[in-house]
Amino acid sequence: MLEKGFAATTSTDAHGDKLSKKQLIQMANEINEDKYARGAGFAHDLLAMPIGKTIHGEVIPIGANEYGLEIQQELFDKFKIIKSTDGKRYVKAESEIDKRPFIEEISYDNIKLAVSIDKVNFSDDNYHLFWEQFNDNDIEKKALIRKSFLPDPEIVFTLIKGTIYTLSALVAKKTFDKLSDSISEDIEKSYQVIKKAIASFVKLANHNERPITYVFEDNYNDILVQLIVRSNNADKVLMSIEKEKICIIAHKIDELKTQFPINKVQFLYCEENEQWEFRYLTTATGAVIGTKIAFRYTKELISKQPFAQRLDIKLVPQNNNEQ
Repeated sequence: MLEKGFAATTSTDAHGDKLSKKQLIQMANEINEDKYARGAGFAHDLLAMPIGKTIHGEVIPIGANEYGLEIQQELFDKFKIIKSTDGKRYVKAESEIDKRPFIEEISYDNIKLAVSIDKVNFSDDNYHLFWEQFNDNDIEKKALIRKSFLPDPEIVFTLIKGTIYTLSALVAKKTFDKLSDSISEDIEKSYQVIKKAIASFVKLANHNERPITYVFEDNYNDILVQLIVRSNNADKVLMSIEKEKICIIAHKIDELKTQFPINKVQFLYCEENEQWEFRYLTTATGAVIGTKIAFRYTKELISKQPFAQRLDIKLVPQNNNEQ
């Protein structure tokens, strides 16, 4: 289903931000010409599977000396049930028009831990207090910007590239060369910073008993890995990234990539059984493939929205092993 709407304008928005016509034109060019496609997410909820793709952008006049970036999105309304070669069943959707991979699949080469937080989740004083604990040698400080007045509390850790690989190798007791040993030491130091940041976030952020979302990102053999924990228990968050649990994640990714050409894969930590559970992945051709649990979660979110009746999402059986 194709939908049009405005992604941004030159008018001042509710957050006090204002873009120029030149910036809008640049954004439109990136949408139309980039080798990666912008995904259509949902309500800043990371656990929702992508529900479509932004396939075209155009800057048009919307009033006296004002312009808007009008985008066309293809929203997925048909999700196929597929069976992988190992017999497991998943839910798949993809664009009929645009086969580009999603833009978040871009690889990164982080040589230092990066921490991202949203200023909206703090008072001004506490926001500065949080950052004052860390120096630039410890972390790369980043702003997490979400266009919502009261977004759920969230902190993102972009790990040193190779953290998942290195930790899984340590558990497997593989031999390291001197360079790998050095990387291992950097990872160990970054873990201490992560512990400090988690404790501070719980203390300083305004979460009002809402579960905090912790996101850990890494590049594992050129696959973007996104690990999500939603919890108010800092100890359980730290437990989730223990070396042994990270090793299991690496093993699961290796299994999945024998079935699909993965660009990104997401896992959610289940506090009940203290295990990481696969949610969804995206592929090199821009398809999204997830579990039925992730699909139902996404569909439930959409069902509460005004456009839900227009976007009548269906599950369509598929009899072959297409990937």
